[in-house]
Amino acid sequence: MMKNNNGMGLILTLLMVVLLGGCNKIEVGSLKYPYNFEGYSEYHFTSEEVPPFRFKYPAGWIIEEIPAIKASDGIEASPDWGARIYQEGYEENTVYLFGSFSPTSIIYEPTYSKSEFIVNELRKGDSYTKIAGGTVSIYVLYDKGADTGYQNAIVNMEEGFYKQHKEVIWHIIASVEY
Repeated sequence: MMKNNNGMGLILTLLMVVLLGGCNKIEVGSLKYPYNFEGYSEYHFTSEEVPPFRFKYPAGWIIEEIPAIKASDGIEASPDWGARIYQEGYEENTVYLFGSFSPTSIIYEPTYSKSEFIVNELRKGDSYTKIAGGTVSIYVLYDKGADTGYQNAIVNMEEGFYKQHKEVIWHIIASVEY
């Protein structure tokens, strides 16, 4: 009988170690998440009209550049400029990295939850997230001086696609440098 109890105790101890060990997984986007960009390519957005920025993206993802248009006689300047990134064949699930002259109104929406956006233990800005109706919407406002505009990221995608590609999406967003 004693032998049985020792075996049961060992099983319970191992079970607790396994269960508690799973609770210590570092979530992507969290303060201590270890971003690794090995295998990612780098894209540089440059324009004579606006400040440049760069980001990293994985193979199989497409980049569509949205150019900055300078104001001239009869032409209004573009309010935003940047790059739309999506996985080939899934154009409706996009990450849009862009510069703008002002932040979007999302920062005032009470339906979005706000949190600090931390990369490699350094604050990069604030993120605003809403999951509703099977859609994930994320807005990141990067910390950047207003004298050169604002750097932003918007994610709009189906919840299933987001869950499947969450790490890639946050790697793209985390890699932005200006």
